[in-house]
Amino acid sequence: MRAKTFQGPLAEMESGTARQLQEGIVLLFLAVRCVHLGQAGVDLALAGRTYTIEWLALTLAALCAVESVAVAAVVLGPRARRLTARAILADAAFGVAGLGVMALATTSGPGRAGSLNWMLPYTVATATGLGVLAAGDLVDRSAAGASLAGDRHVRGRSVLARLWPLVLALGLGGAYVVSAYLPQRLAEDQVGQIWGNAANYVGFFLVGAFTVGAARFGVRAISVRNAELSEATAQVAQEMLLREVEAEIFSPALALLDRVVGLEDGEVPGDIRREAGQLISMIDAVEPRDRSGSLEASEEAQG
Repeated sequence: MRAKTFQGPLAEMESGTARQLQEGIVLLFLAVRCVHLGQAGVDLALAGRTYTIEWLALTLAALCAVESVAVAAVVLGPRARRLTARAILADAAFGVAGLGVMALATTSGPGRAGSLNWMLPYTVATATGLGVLAAGDLVDRSAAGASLAGDRHVRGRSVLARLWPLVLALGLGGAYVVSAYLPQRLAEDQVGQIWGNAANYVGFFLVGAFTVGAARFGVRAISVRNAELSEATAQVAQEMLLREVEAEIFSPALALLDRVVGLEDGEVPGDIRREAGQLISMIDAVEPRDRSGSLEASEEAQG
């Protein structure tokens, strides 16, 4: 009982650490998104007139802010606290549309491969979120109490569940390349720069997956340490139980036998019989036996 009581807080610490790390990934994603929204604001404030269609760029920035707030509301909800597939899918769909709108807003400049195209880092962050989804949750929410999602949970995920985020990240990179070439590639955008930017989608996808993998490695280390502590606690609890049995049963039993040995031949006194019966009851409570065995032992002690 002592060992099980001690193991409970260890399991709670393990799952609690996993939840905190998963929530930290969500907050990091949203913090990066705020940086990109800030970049959009700075670009429009300092160089808004350089866009071919300034009002379209302004509208896109406003829609980005609204969409980011909606995504934050979903992933920070009490039932989520993680990057959900629906939220990131919606974010990716918005990103593809946003790249198209940015292409229309910059048909004659500024360059789509430069810093004034905030939709590039905006959608690269989405690719990072897709990498997080591909790596899987740190917490398995299918189990009661939201236990840690270990190796069996990761191995059990279907191939499709692992690959669709990568396919979508590649699709985002392709959408960026298309937006850089339509309706025409701008003179200031170099081909190598465009394809180098497209490679960022794969790179940051891997960063997202690696982040979850590193977090899972840390939680697994806690799990191993908790298992070692649980084993040590069970051993200590067993030793304490043996000491209590020795103090409460074996020592009184030996003392009773010493008294019986010192008795003269004849009938055993009633107080010794009662004490023997109490000891037999205590032994049965520690290691229950069948009723007939207890009665025979009791009769033998009384005889």
